Amino acid sequence: MMHKNLNDEEFILKKQFEADEKIIWMGVPGRGLVFGKFDAFMIPFSIFWCGFAVFWEFMAIAAGAPFFFAIFGLPFILVGLYLVFGRFYLDILRRKNTMYALTNRRIFIRSGFRTKTLTTYYLETLTDVTLKQKSNGTGSLFFSVYPNKSPNSNVTGTFLFGMPTIPAFELIDDAASVYKKVNALMNNTL
Repeated sequence: MMHKNLNDEEFILKKQFEADEKIIWMGVPGRGLVFGKFDAFMIPFSIFWCGFAVFWEFMAIAAGAPFFFAIFGLPFILVGLYLVFGRFYLDILRRKNTMYALTNRRIFIRSGFRTKTLTTYYLETLTDVTLKQKSNGTGSLFFSVYPNKSPNSNVTGTFLFGMPTIPAFELIDDAASVYKKVNALMNNTL
């Protein structure tokens, strides 16, 4: 899958390169709505949450409850709407604005909504690469990083539903090929 502005991204990326650095691979994550294993739990839970919050709000207003009780349910409705719809929209938007690159020295992850953030990891700071691939060839590469060996030492990133995120090339085409390239570079065989 090619991004319509991948050439522009390559130009921007090359400004960050060291003297002997060259691009081995560039790509973008898959686009559109994506469901994960966690959604088997989250979708029913979010519908229940949102439905209960709307029910609470309706009953509070219908019963003529005091103002505090009438507005008490609004934050719960907003959280419910985020869980039902918003998290999917933000995930689509995040992946739409994400680009990955592998060079002979580093991995690059460029993403962001309004402002783009470029995160890099030197290959020597990677301890392990895990491939999770689907039967159609798409997949994700997850990178384990030596703690405190990278300029980006906060390798756990942000937290999503209590689970730390790690550096990854998500939902890329021909993931096995990229996985082989990363391993070859890590083992100095490419």
